[in-house]
Amino acid sequence: MMASLLLCVLILIIVLLEQTNAYYLPSTQILSQPAATIKRPVQMTRLYSSQPPQPPKTPFKKGQAPPRLPPRQKAANPNMLTIDGKIIEALPNAAFKVDISMSCAVKDPILAMVSGKIRKNFVRIVVGDIVTVELSPVDLSRGRITFRKR
Repeated sequence: MMASLLLCVLILIIVLLEQTNAYYLPSTQILSQPAATIKRPVQMTRLYSSQPPQPPKTPFKKGQAPPRLPPRQKAANPNMLTIDGKIIEALPNAAFKVDISMSCAVKDPILAMVSGKIRKNFVRIVVGDIVTVELSPVDLSRGRITFRKR
């Protein structure tokens, strides 16, 4: 009984020593050698960093600005119909009734909302303005105001 208990404890100690890799270097050697000479395991470096590699910075002369990229232009949707119209009524929530009879044969006014760029740049649209409206072929009674003519 005592022998089997001693054997289990010995196996447990061996397993723990193997997990911690402490059996490679005896404790007498650790105490006798200075800390600088004890070999420590090499630290693994990450193969992938969280940020992509940055291109090298090109030096610019003093007072010289870096080259500018051309402005991004939004690709026009080929399915949208572009029509000019006149604002005849202002509605709440940046909605307007637009008369497009000057551009096409439709007699009824359409409901047009202000586009994001016009809303972002605080372009004021009032009754009587000439605007460019994009119409979707799905619903020709609604549109988006994309430009206000001066």
